[in-house]
Amino acid sequence: MKLSGDGILRTVRKFPTGSIKEIPSGGRTTWKNLTIKTRYLIIVVYNSLIMDYKPYSVEWSRRRYLAEAIQQYFDTDAPVDVILDDIVNILHESVVENQTRADKFQEVINGMKFFCNKNKT
Repeated sequence: MKLSGDGILRTVRKFPTGSIKEIPSGGRTTWKNLTIKTRYLIIVVYNSLIMDYKPYSVEWSRRRYLAEAIQQYFDTDAPVDVILDDIVNILHESVVENQTRADKFQEVINGMKFFCNKNKT
């Protein structure tokens, strides 16, 4: 990796002949583009996700599945922006689903209030 004059981190490869060639990455960071230190930190975090809980507990299984999903992104060299987009989309879908459920609950509460007030008169 080499920081170019425009401040963008670029992957470069030095050939045996001494020439240096930039490897196009489309401006995306992939597993191959990460430094050894960054890869090591990701692996440490990945491994610690699994070991924090009692084996086969609900928490342990949840973190294990999350760690495996993250590892699949790295194994396929998915760009960082794809990983982040997927996370945001999943969270957005959850927000929409929960908002719909909350609206339905509110309709039931309003109906109960109306029914209770109607019976009082």
